[in-house]
Amino acid sequence: MSTFIAYNLLRDYKDCPECGGTGKAETYIGVADYGHPLGGELQDIVIDCENCDGRGEIPDDDWDDDNWQDFNPMEKINGD
Repeated sequence: MSTFIAYNLLRDYKDCPECGGTGKAETYIGVADYGHPLGGELQDIVIDCENCDGRGEIPDDDWDDDNWQDFNPMEKINGD
């Protein structure tokens, strides 16, 4: 267990691009209007960010989140 904790302490982290480092994200849910058979509305709610699990930061993997031109999915598989 202590090896896992030490490994996480040495990793570099960056702010989550989905929630901006807050750990919270806004989403919409459909709420039915029981007075009208085809009615309803969308309500916005705040939930924990799914990308960072509510922590507000993710491990820095040295990839630019805005520039995907240099992304090669086979690079990590082949070890190149």
